[in-house]
Amino acid sequence: MKIYKIIISMLLCFSFCMMNFTSALAYTYSDERFIINLDISDDYVIYNSESQVTSDDELSDRISYRLENGVIIDAVNPVSQIELTVYTATDRLSESIKNYTLVDENNRKTFESKYKSELSKNGHTFLCEPGNVTVDGYEFIRILARVGSSTDGYSYLSYVTVVGGDFYEVTAYMPQAIPTEKEIADSEQILKTFQIDVLGLKDSLNQNSISQVVTTLVIVVCALVMSFIIIIGAKSLLSGKKHKRKKAVSSNENRS
Repeated sequence: MKIYKIIISMLLCFSFCMMNFTSALAYTYSDERFIINLDISDDYVIYNSESQVTSDDELSDRISYRLENGVIIDAVNPVSQIELTVYTATDRLSESIKNYTLVDENNRKTFESKYKSELSKNGHTFLCEPGNVTVDGYEFIRILARVGSSTDGYSYLSYVTVVGGDFYEVTAYMPQAIPTEKEIADSEQILKTFQIDVLGLKDSLNQNSISQVVTTLVIVVCALVMSFIIIIGAKSLLSGKKHKRKKAVSSNENRS
């Protein structure tokens, strides 16, 4: 009876895993500059910069506008009304940053400050303080904000970075002005599948990360060795002093 229950439980777990596996598919977009992957479930209608959007398509005007202005992936869920976009562009700031993942703290703060300032100028209200998140080896600025009022606006969760001098933004637009925790968590789960490979730069970033780890390990090992040498030296010094004291005491006893 116990074996029967175990088998049934394993089959249920397997079915659940397969259902999740088949419901989320890695959508790939590529051109001569980069390869981009994003896991999008099959209940989304997916467009890209090469799609022919007709007037019969729902939200056709908005989708066409976005695809004509730097959006390379636009996926719409007609039920939840959540829209996923991947946007890329090049400007002076992005070119000066080069790679957000690799820049020092001062350059990061400069980029973050200017980006936040531009959003504020365009009427975006931050629902929480922007922070940083790591996805697939890249560092992103995480933005949760609202456009419009708290009653008739909409909200979005966005990950932003710069790779190879180009600006990349993956965003989940949510219909509510103040999104629920579930909507944020569901959007976050999709955004964290975002992958970029820009002309093999991913390999150099990985090598850089590995070299940083190796350097850190070398520093730690050297520090441990130095600490060990200092401890051994201190022990030897203390034992030498103790030995001299014992020798002096025994010499005094012999004289007496």
